[in-house]
Amino acid sequence: MQIASKTKHELTPHDQTIIDLSDFQIRTFPKCSFSGAKADYYIGLSNKNGNESIRIMGAVTEVLVETGINKLLGQGWDDITWPVVLDLKKELLYHSYHAYQNGNSAIIGWQEFLSQE
Repeated sequence: MQIASKTKHELTPHDQTIIDLSDFQIRTFPKCSFSGAKADYYIGLSNKNGNESIRIMGAVTEVLVETGINKLLGQGWDDITWPVVLDLKKELLYHSYHAYQNGNSAIIGWQEFLSQE
């Protein structure tokens, strides 16, 4: 009884602070559009330049990047037609137009990008 009594006296109402939920930053990871597992990359479509406009279409695991690239081929509109891969910070890692310029398919370009890392 003394401990409870002592605690009650030490904690006065003005010492307690109200915690606003907006002060918390909850980090959630995107889920793969195909498997539902934790994604490793974002995948999207871009114009030839890659820095003007990128439309993120979903997220993918490393194993399913090639599947995502294949699904996006031919799915664009206007000049937004080239599959791209971004990291989870949404920074551009791979642009399929560069593979096309080198005479490769988008998948071979992605495999070359992985081999350089």
